[in-house]
Amino acid sequence: SDVRVDHAKKNVDSLLPKSCVQEEGILFVVWQDDRDGQQSIWFNMSADGGVTFLDSDTLLSFGEGDALNPSIACTHDFVYVAWEDKRDGELGYENIYVQWSDDRGRRWQKKDLALDADPDGESISLAPVVAAAGDSAWVAWSDLVNGAADIYVARTSNGGEDWSDTPQRVDTNDAGEAYSGNPRLLGDKEGRVTVVWEDRRSGATDIYANYSDDGGESFKDEDTRLDGGDEPGANDSFLSGVAQAGENVYAVWSDDRFGQNSDILFTYSHSAGRTWVDEPIRVDSDAEGIADSI
Repeated sequence: SDVRVDHAKKNVDSLLPKSCVQEEGILFVVWQDDRDGQQSIWFNMSADGGVTFLDSDTLLSFGEGDALNPSIACTHDFVYVAWEDKRDGELGYENIYVQWSDDRGRRWQKKDLALDADPDGESISLAPVVAAAGDSAWVAWSDLVNGAADIYVARTSNGGEDWSDTPQRVDTNDAGEAYSGNPRLLGDKEGRVTVVWEDRRSGATDIYANYSDDGGESFKDEDTRLDGGDEPGANDSFLSGVAQAGENVYAVWSDDRFGQNSDILFTYSHSAGRTWVDEPIRVDSDAEGIADSI
């Protein structure tokens, strides 16, 4: 039978669960629910691979405002959770907050932390994603601080003890010039960090990536368009997912270059995201553009 993770009452919706499994098989789960009258971020864990969970959930967000859209990453003793949070300012805009545990989810920080350098909540920050490796962790998100959304990354290199004072901007066109959103994030123990996102700088949505080899302290001066094809911005590409195995990094997305219906395209890097192949590979095997592949 399936196993219930949350302990909210029956009339409470528990939404957007995300999970992470660390090296020894401990399973962590986060989600949002409104059991206390507002959307908050909750956590539970299983030490036996998901057979049983703790008898009570742990509240991770402490603000007076909805906390939404959690993301989680874990590595050995460390667990990190980031989310959108509306506690700051009078406009109800989202900021990015993070919580972390250094003892495999048993204890968490007494105070969560804002990452996006916007204490008054004057701009919108969305779609956080987390990656972790060794003592390091990274959070990427889409931020409208410059006008149209840009991609930012904050980092810790000491298990959450210290985080970036100022987040690092990753997309390299003019700040706030065009929408950059829906980021995906990878990082490893060697300090190689790859961010992939959707970008409309050329018209329709393309797929872009940038790379850091110093743990996210800095990124390449020029980002890389991944979706190939004839002209930038000629067709819409919508990012689906990324993955990494050693120095091999992979990205996959839905692409309408072959007609009104979308196909699935795939590309890869053999240098942990520093360089990519010139042209993507089509994955679905029906006729080009004949039916939606999403």
